[in-house]
Amino acid sequence: MLDKAKQYLEENLHSTDRFLLGLSGGPDSIALFALLLQKNIPFAVCHVNHGWRGESQKEAEILAQMCEKNEITFHLAEIEDFDFEKNNIEDRFRRERYKFFNALYKRGKYTALLLGHHGDDQAETVLKRVLEGSSLINLGAMDIEAEQQGMRIIRPLLFHTKKEIYQFLKEEKFTFFEDHTNHDMKYLRAKMRNKIIPTLEKQFGKNIVNNLNHLAIKTKEVEGFFYNRLKKELSSLKKGQLGAYLPLPKNLQLIEMEYFIRFLCKSMGLTFSRKNLELMQLIIKDKKSGKKIVQDQFEIIYDRNYLFFHDLKASADVYCEEVTEKPTTICDWKKLWEGGTGVLYLPHKQCYLASPDLSKRLPNGITLKKWYVQHDVPAFLRHKIPVVWDNNQIVGECLTGKQLDLYPNQLLTLITKRI
Repeated sequence: MLDKAKQYLEENLHSTDRFLLGLSGGPDSIALFALLLQKNIPFAVCHVNHGWRGESQKEAEILAQMCEKNEITFHLAEIEDFDFEKNNIEDRFRRERYKFFNALYKRGKYTALLLGHHGDDQAETVLKRVLEGSSLINLGAMDIEAEQQGMRIIRPLLFHTKKEIYQFLKEEKFTFFEDHTNHDMKYLRAKMRNKIIPTLEKQFGKNIVNNLNHLAIKTKEVEGFFYNRLKKELSSLKKGQLGAYLPLPKNLQLIEMEYFIRFLCKSMGLTFSRKNLELMQLIIKDKKSGKKIVQDQFEIIYDRNYLFFHDLKASADVYCEEVTEKPTTICDWKKLWEGGTGVLYLPHKQCYLASPDLSKRLPNGITLKKWYVQHDVPAFLRHKIPVVWDNNQIVGECLTGKQLDLYPNQLLTLITKRI
């Protein structure tokens, strides 16, 4: 029984690693507990007492005793003062659990967090996302291995059904708890598990669970295909104190651009709404330079075939420092973005840093705006970076990598911490 899970544990979990098992006491996590014991894989247990059922406290005590009997470290968290009347309680409990898991994971320096999600859970998640209109890339739902909140998460039971898990526990004579809320129809998961999926299977005469899991697998294969196709371009992403940016690859098909943007957002820890994704695709397709979308704490800006993830929490902190040696390279906006140093030549000590005026003419006779345009400086950066003034004339800037002053006799360094 559970041969795929056993094989995975044997091939991927090693006795020198430290594992943390999320143990609810339900059949899936108890089955994983039993498998780990069978394979002599060292692990500790973390359990959250949500306190929303009368029997929760007693179950926590039984699980603690089970761990003590098997010489397994047991960690317990209890959720207190929780408002059970508020909506979306399942999601809020999930966030509380992961908060506890994450703190314990980091404190104990564990290798991975093991969870008992199985094939029926996967099928329910896929169906829910289909009905909610999720993007194709999100229909893959859960991975057997994933990273979340800095934790490596492993789900060894993902390719087994609830029926197989029950059979395994019966054979191994392991007891478990049945959560009566799994049958309470006021919760969406209970409705899907006990009503929606059985009705679909009855109407279509098909094993819906297997078909939905097959869809998840194939979606993941498509995701892998696009990632391998685009990973070279994705590696061009430059991260710095302002956020991140990269040049957009040319001639991408619409579906490729969708995956490309979603891969980028994932690397930045962002979740793009479908509306924002479609809007950004339209901006790029029509080459609407300077257009932006706000998502979470970032401005996502398209400018001159670059895509910028500008951190709105970044702030200006610019100052000058006198140096004695001439640098070998002159800074531009790319180096500044990535935390580099901008070098300016000043004609005399009375020069000063101040905000730019894009309409002002430079010593070379053209306006600062035209100068920036000629050198492909992103529009949204042009007004953010201070320039060097001599009375009423701009004599220096550090976004183009060029020098404006015709009579330099002093060298200063512009250091940009946060822009």
